[in-house]
Amino acid sequence: MDARNAIELLGRFFLMPAGMSMASLLLLSRWMPERYAAGCGLACAMLVGFLALNDVGEGLEQLLPTSHWHWLAWLPAIALIPFGLVSEDKTGRAKRYSSFVLVSVVASVVLVPDWPPLDDSRMLYRICLCASAACSCMAIDFAVSRAHPAWLLGLIGASLLVMAPLLAFFLSVTYATVMTIAAGSVVGLAVARFRSGDRDAVRPVARATAPIAVLLLFGGCFIGFVDRDPPLYGFLTVGALPVVPMLFAMRPGKPGSVARKFAEVACGVVVFGVAAAVLHFETRTEPLASEPPEAQQSEPASEDDWFQQLDRLDDDTTESKRPRTSSTP
Repeated sequence: MDARNAIELLGRFFLMPAGMSMASLLLLSRWMPERYAAGCGLACAMLVGFLALNDVGEGLEQLLPTSHWHWLAWLPAIALIPFGLVSEDKTGRAKRYSSFVLVSVVASVVLVPDWPPLDDSRMLYRICLCASAACSCMAIDFAVSRAHPAWLLGLIGASLLVMAPLLAFFLSVTYATVMTIAAGSVVGLAVARFRSGDRDAVRPVARATAPIAVLLLFGGCFIGFVDRDPPLYGFLTVGALPVVPMLFAMRPGKPGSVARKFAEVACGVVVFGVAAAVLHFETRTEPLASEPPEAQQSEPASEDDWFQQLDRLDDDTTESKRPRTSSTP
């Protein structure tokens, strides 16, 4: 891929969703609460990016999910109403956590493939995905109340963006493109409200969209895990990222200090480093002794050896076709 194509892909699948989510938040916030404007902006940016991935010229029917990973583009739209209703500070924690569990159940149902080899483990995958996604949404909701909301959105968006090369290198460029679209959509919201000095005004936006961004991150991790046989467990280690802001939010001190931000970024780098190392060991080439006998046969070292093998094969064939003479008189 040359530089021109890389810039085109970056503008198409990162800058365009970022600009759309940013513009939607700024425009829709004039007619509706910002939590709904942010959710609508995130949902529109994901769907438009997914439509661009499938080629707009083929029609809007390309938006219809026909495979399990297509539902990643629809997760923000699915979570828009539940997370928007419970994003206010006066909403009880029990209601917010119930909405997280509800959307996590829906995500676990639609994201787990219906492949026949998964018949024995499909229910286990759904339970584990639902529990881990719901707990991560709760953790990020706790962090929103004590951290800088725009910084938190930017941190999750950066995590989605770093997830893209892992998927591209170890699994699929298409899945990496979906993560790039999600990263652009989340980063656009963070940029739109990063300069706001009133954190209380930005907090409803982060409270409504940060759990959605975590669901997108978990969806990408799970798809990377389940799409290979055997599964790639290295992608699951990225699921520890939403816990990092919660742990730092529990510590005393200034939430927006430079030292705390640096520590959060450093922990994120360590998590992705561990994930890349595990994926490298999981996908490395198997030793030659473990390969089947057919795979162990190597090609001739030179052209002369190849012709000698052909001559030897012709001699064996001629010998087998030669009539046998009886040894008795």
